[in-house]
Amino acid sequence: LVSHCLRACEPLPERPSHCVVNVTTGGRCATRRSRRRAAVARAHDKSTSAASTRLVMRALLLLVSVQALAPNRRTFLVATAGGAASASASTDGAVREISLGEAVKAIITDGNPDWVRAVVQAGFIYRGVAEASPTLRRDPYDLYSPATYNSARAATYFRSLDAALDKIKAPGPRARTAHLAVANAEAAAQWGTAASIWPLGSISYAWGPTAFWPTKDRAITVAESLRVDEGLADCIRDGREVLYACDASIAVPRSLEPSLRAGLGLL
Repeated sequence: LVSHCLRACEPLPERPSHCVVNVTTGGRCATRRSRRRAAVARAHDKSTSAASTRLVMRALLLLVSVQALAPNRRTFLVATAGGAASASASTDGAVREISLGEAVKAIITDGNPDWVRAVVQAGFIYRGVAEASPTLRRDPYDLYSPATYNSARAATYFRSLDAALDKIKAPGPRARTAHLAVANAEAAAQWGTAASIWPLGSISYAWGPTAFWPTKDRAITVAESLRVDEGLADCIRDGREVLYACDASIAVPRSLEPSLRAGLGLL
């Protein structure tokens, strides 16, 4: 009993000076409201944290899905590269049909930045292809072949153009290891299904004449007038041809262009 009385007589611990208890009816109501607000705030914080976690997970999943095509593309390129390009025109090539989603991912992750930038500024560049669906492609080099333009003179001209470029030590692509595209869908459609072209990785390009063939200009004249690795948006606005060299490219038929624009955010 004495022990109990002594404990009862011990002074109560002091409250910090900033903790003031309001024992009035209004004070108790205010305290309850404050507690409810604190509980709501804690619940909100937990909800926000969970939402943030979900967003991070979605972003990670998107990153994984966007990168998913890259190993396949690299495997495809290794399988189709066939070694270094020779001085003669290569007739080897490979084309693989892919989905539009895969095409969009490849353009976003591996599309050449300069090419994409010019396309966004000025419009698409096309080639005529045989396929009616998106493709990942390494086309054969055919500008040295008389069959391409059904003209031996055309094949001779492109050989002469390369010789002229070599002679003046000009930078940029050579016809023996390059392709032609044109910023005009109707012109591309003369060669097959008009498809926008998206080179992957590093590229080199040159442009100047409205069309490289047919032409009345001498090869040396054209060689000396080419613009190399610059002004691609101007080339597109003028509707001209461009000679370009790359390891591989994506081609998307013009019929799918609205969906492609939506996928790339170009609407």
